[in-house]
Amino acid sequence: MGEAQSRFTNLIKSVWGPALRDMGFTGSGRVWTLPDERDWAMIGFQTSRASSGDVAKFTINMLVVGKRAWQEARASRSYYSVKPSPNRIALHRYVQRAGFLSHGRDHWWLLDGDG
Repeated sequence: MGEAQSRFTNLIKSVWGPALRDMGFTGSGRVWTLPDERDWAMIGFQTSRASSGDVAKFTINMLVVGKRAWQEARASRSYYSVKPSPNRIALHRYVQRAGFLSHGRDHWWLLDGDG
């Protein structure tokens, strides 16, 4: 793993993870869930294939989908996982990238290996 990817992983573990837990999210690594009886509400950290040892290119995905709607979708799509992922494309859900909220369009952040 390159220095940039190490910094990205450490950022999730030491900064974003604790902040998400403080807000009531559960999870670890790249997928976090806000517990709710009716809906899946999730945040996912996605890195790009364009990342390298020197630069981690990433975005943040947000997902909301009704648990019943997800179960119904799974009934006709056996390849859907039991739990949705904010980092995978699927029907029957609302998903948006954080860049649309912060930049008004899709946006990928760059994190270099320099401390």
